[in-house]
Amino acid sequence: MIDHRSNAVGHRSGSVERALRRFGAAFAHIGSLDRFTEALEKAMSEAMFLREAVIHLAAEDQSGTAKDCFSSGSLVLPLLGNQVARGAVEVRSPGARRPYGPDELRLLSSLTSFCASLVEHALKHAEQGRDLAILRYIFDQLPVPVLACSESGRILILNARGAACLRLSKSEPGYLGSEIHSRMLAACEKNGASSFGFFVALPGQLMKATVSPCPPLGTMERVYCMTIMDLTQERERLRQGLFREAFRCRWLNKPLTRITLRNSENPMALIEMLPLLRHRLGSDDRAGPWEEDALALAFPEITKWQALTNLREWLRTDQSGEMTVGVAMMEAGSDHPEEIGESDGEEIFRLKEMLRPAILLHDENPEVNDALEYALRGDFQVVKSHCSAATLGHLAERRFDGLIIERYPRDGVSGVDLARRAAEFNPGIQVFFTGAFAEGTCSDLKNFERLPVAIPKPFRVDRLLALVRECLDGRGPVS
Repeated sequence: MIDHRSNAVGHRSGSVERALRRFGAAFAHIGSLDRFTEALEKAMSEAMFLREAVIHLAAEDQSGTAKDCFSSGSLVLPLLGNQVARGAVEVRSPGARRPYGPDELRLLSSLTSFCASLVEHALKHAEQGRDLAILRYIFDQLPVPVLACSESGRILILNARGAACLRLSKSEPGYLGSEIHSRMLAACEKNGASSFGFFVALPGQLMKATVSPCPPLGTMERVYCMTIMDLTQERERLRQGLFREAFRCRWLNKPLTRITLRNSENPMALIEMLPLLRHRLGSDDRAGPWEEDALALAFPEITKWQALTNLREWLRTDQSGEMTVGVAMMEAGSDHPEEIGESDGEEIFRLKEMLRPAILLHDENPEVNDALEYALRGDFQVVKSHCSAATLGHLAERRFDGLIIERYPRDGVSGVDLARRAAEFNPGIQVFFTGAFAEGTCSDLKNFERLPVAIPKPFRVDRLLALVRECLDGRGPVS
């Protein structure tokens, strides 16, 4: 029965204010759907001066009809959420009959709509809670440290291994550390929506993180799944192997070279190269992570140029990217082998330039050497020599792809004899003889893996470059 003479309107504002406070307080119990619903019932009763307001939630397996849920004579309004009936609100009168005025009915309708949205939110929260519980169980079964975090760095799920690796509480992990979070955001901005990885160095730790975007987990922010690999032990194994080799080489009076590969733009490419480098070195403790954007390689018993020659043979040009190479060498008989582990004093090269073919220039005239270097340095590594002794020293120290030398120098040492010595050091070296003769191959010279090529003086720079490129690209004359 609807009575237009309701006398409750004058006291409604204070009642509604108290009810809203109760609605707010209900969210303290959102983790439990039963307690949340009970709190909403109290708020509804407070708003309407009612003795009892009851919320019935529709069960998924409910059978029967709606009339089975309510007592006769009560006022019932549906709870609609996303166009789906989530249940109903039943207002029970304290007596046999309860009159309601139009204002009270409008207020009751508004509160019911508001309550429906709250119930919808609570149901979603419960569903997300179930999903999170399943994910936590799955994460705990994984054999690696793994976590899920929001874009702001709040950790949503963290397995036990992840908690141990990051030194956080598994039950209350809080937020990612500022260093990891900042590196994650920087890598995310660079890579967009795809998966990405990064390194991070913490006090006493070196870690690699692989991150993938994943669906929301109860948050409006983007969510990321992060798998962590602790590289601290790998780094320590490399350091121990390096120092062990350094002291062994000192005892044998041999040199040792440490090469550091750095790639600040794409450090993950370094990890991809690591299995190949370890295979080439023949030991897992001679190559490994060194810093957050660097690998280190130990080359015992050889000089830096021999180590760089080996590296050139192992790596391809398309692998180089923006990598740099740092080289440190312990001389034979060094009194301080422990200094090989320090980064100070490294020679730095761009890897892309280091992988270029190397050419040794031998001409007694410094101006000719300078002119040849100027013409060739854009495409090749160039080393200049002005005498036979220096040329032999360079050939003994490192590998060269080409040798440009006078056939008949004025210092009395035959260019052919030097070329033969060069072929002994580097059997596949391509020799170019300069002099006053016609261009072509020197067919009168035998016992060279590649027939020497004649380059007439004065030089035509374009023709000189074409000949050298042709021969060093593997299309030159072969005996």
